[in-house]
Amino acid sequence: MVKALEMGQTKHRVDILGNRWLTFVFRLALGATFLVFGASKLADLAGFANTVVDYHVLPESLARAYGYALPPVEVVTGICLILGLGLRFAAPAAILIIASLIAGTSGNLYWAETEVRRCGCLPGLEWQLGAGHLVAQVVMLAMATQIWLHKGELLSLDGKLSRGPKGLATSQDEN
Repeated sequence: MVKALEMGQTKHRVDILGNRWLTFVFRLALGATFLVFGASKLADLAGFANTVVDYHVLPESLARAYGYALPPVEVVTGICLILGLGLRFAAPAAILIIASLIAGTSGNLYWAETEVRRCGCLPGLEWQLGAGHLVAQVVMLAMATQIWLHKGELLSLDGKLSRGPKGLATSQDEN
């Protein structure tokens, strides 16, 4: 009887993590976040680098280098995610950036001996650094991981470029 029910039912598998629309929405949301946050830090690179140094998670020279390098990398990664260009590299870059932010935030909140209690993510805003930042960063990490694993080509330049010029057969089309 159970077999009859199983045979008569149509099984619908919902692959939410492989959903191309979800990937597209994640690309836009994460890309816009990186673009806005990175661009806002570019306005005062020295100030952001000082904030990273104040976290006391890295040695000063490394923290300063990270503080100067992160904003332009965020901007480029954000643009790539929005356009769907170079997702094979942009998604892992986003994962590494977010992982470093998680390490810095948790290090500052729980291990480092520092008095910094404000987020350096958007200069000029006095956001209190707290567990909510870690939760947001973990959500962003999950989004970047989904983009990386799915490699969605919906409305992406990668998808457009991989198909080649219209009307021209590629070696795959001939087989």
